Parts: sequence; structure tokens; C-alpha cells
Amino acid sequence: MPARLADLLFCLLGLGTALAAALSLFGGPRGAGIGALADMTSPAFFPAVGAIALAVASLAIVARSFSGPAAAALENPGLRPLLILVVVFVMALLIGQIGFLETLIIGLLVLPPVFGMRDLRLILPTAATVPLAVYLLFERVLLVRFPDGVIF
Repeated sequence: MPARLADLLFCLLGLGTALAAALSLFGGPRGAGIGALADMTSPAFFPAVGAIALAVASLAIVARSFSGPAAAALENPGLRPLLILVVVFVMALLIGQIGFLETLIIGLLVLPPVFGMRDLRLILPTAATVPLAVYLLFERVLLVRFPDGVIF
């Protein structure tokens, strides 16, 4: 399978998931809708932001794929999505055991090589700064508690 086709399919999956999350905001007992973005205390705020972020990331993947030189065909097109699912499943299991931030650090160290990124000069600072930024944003600014971890 050509890499551009795989990127396009991955983009469509992401856009479909984002659309499903956005549509779910209009259901439920209160039906928060687009007003969820105006109220950070609303339970629908994080799904709304997540849906927007997922849609933007999906479009960025396909734009990057078509803007650069043609990538080589994937040797085993089913292996990468399978590895991603396994890593995300293991991360979901680890959150309760070692904590959210520790799991996020591990995920940010493991997932980039699955996507073909091998530059440690980018991976290590990302794995160190993104969890810190997530912690500061959610726990200090938005006052959302994460599961307690071994270290944090």
C-alpha cells in the first residue's frame, strides 16, 4: 500500500472519530453542543477540544504527506496501526498502575519510533516537556486531577 494512501486512510479515520465525538456533544441529557467550548467547567469541554485537535492533526498528516516527496511504500501496512493500538492499549492499562504522567512519558518515548521517527534530539525533549505542559495546564490551570502516579 502506498504511504500516501495509508496517510489518507488514517486521516479519514481521524476525521470520522472527530466527527463522532463532535456529534456526541449534541446528545445526552443537557446537549452541550458547541457551547461546550465557552465553558471550561462543562463536562463536554474536553471532548470538544479533543475533537477539534484530532481533526486538525488528521488534516496535518494528509497535508504533510502530499506536500513532501513521495514516500516509499509501506513494507507491512498492517503492522504500524497494530503497533499503535497495542501501545495505546498498554498505556490505558498502565495509567491506573503507575499514573497518567508517567504513562504519557513512556508513550512519548515508545510511539515516535513506531511512526518512523528516530531522532532522539526531538524525542527526548518532547517526552520531557509535553507531560510537564499537560500537568500544568490540566492540574494547575483547569483544576482537573489525573490519577496519582508513582512519581507525580
